[in-house]
Amino acid sequence: MDLARISDSDLLGRFFIWESGVEGITGYYQVIKHLQPLFDKLKSQERISGFYVNRIRNGHKIGGETQIFDSARLSYFVPMKSISAAIGEIKNFLDENKLVESSFRECPHHESNPLEFMRFLALNTAIGLDIMKINHQNAVALLSTYRFQVFPTRSSAQLHLEPTFERDSATYQQLSYQGKSFYWEYFPRCDKLGVWAHHLVNLVIGFDNPRYSYGEPYSIQRINREFLEPINAPLISEDWKSKTTAI
Repeated sequence: MDLARISDSDLLGRFFIWESGVEGITGYYQVIKHLQPLFDKLKSQERISGFYVNRIRNGHKIGGETQIFDSARLSYFVPMKSISAAIGEIKNFLDENKLVESSFRECPHHESNPLEFMRFLALNTAIGLDIMKINHQNAVALLSTYRFQVFPTRSSAQLHLEPTFERDSATYQQLSYQGKSFYWEYFPRCDKLGVWAHHLVNLVIGFDNPRYSYGEPYSIQRINREFLEPINAPLISEDWKSKTTAI
């Protein structure tokens, strides 16, 4: 992945993508799975400099009534000269695959995010999509245990996550030493933009409480009961360990 292609002069555009008849976390997972060929395509073409993905629930007025869309939000960085071609390419994919672009798409516009943040989000997304594609249930367990066991105790995110990234993410495997150093420098960052690691939790699990705190780690039972079960996400088995077999 060439993060240098992402420039602070790029515009930020968004598609809110959903699929008729599917809702909630399960629907989000299904949409992400169906979008994987598009994500693979966007990584290798020139019109879009980079992109990131997350789940979002938004209310929007349609015909005078507010409707809630449970969407996969595809945010993309695009040079001014490539806007029309980039939008057309994404819309063609959605039309061909019967995926729905909700009516509140954001057209490309200037947004004053730091360049490091833009590049981190793009790299984070590529790694997250890789591990979801190989074994999504294992990825959910990995990020849930990071969120409620590793982060609260100030333990090393790299020690917890990197073995899976090294095994399951082609993006991570291909990073230079400098690229990996960039990623781990910014992954634990907390600033006015929030907790940067929050993005990967949201991407993989489809939900995260933005309130992060330190303290006692959660047991697997508590993670399942208080976090995963209420949102109908895959539960973690008591003997969970990182796996390689896709399911």
